[in-house]
Amino acid sequence: MYKDLNPTFTVHPDTGDITVRTGKSAINGSLTNLILSTQYDRPYNSVPGGGIYRLLFEPASKLYADTIKTHVEYVISNSEKRAFDVAVSVSVNNTGGGYIVNVVYTDSTTGKQNTLTTELTTR
Repeated sequence: MYKDLNPTFTVHPDTGDITVRTGKSAINGSLTNLILSTQYDRPYNSVPGGGIYRLLFEPASKLYADTIKTHVEYVISNSEKRAFDVAVSVSVNNTGGGYIVNVVYTDSTTGKQNTLTTELTTR
């Protein structure tokens, strides 16, 4: 079972330790962080980062959705070893602008298929 620190650094009321995320929550949090980060956000490691932030300032289109999909697939395959059989789809969000990213993956510890959906906007 994998454990990741909770990025909000919430203190557990009983133990006083920082809370952790486990299982699906940990992987989803990691995937979200990878998608939203940019290259060189992590010192000494240039690979992690979806590099899609700059694309959000271009007019939303199918062309940019395909480019975002390619970036997301690349960063997940190179940086998140807990997720395999990854399928990514990106669609233009016509109601609010931006994109909707849907990631379907298999958890390496449980073998269960999970889905992460996140919205990318400049707001």
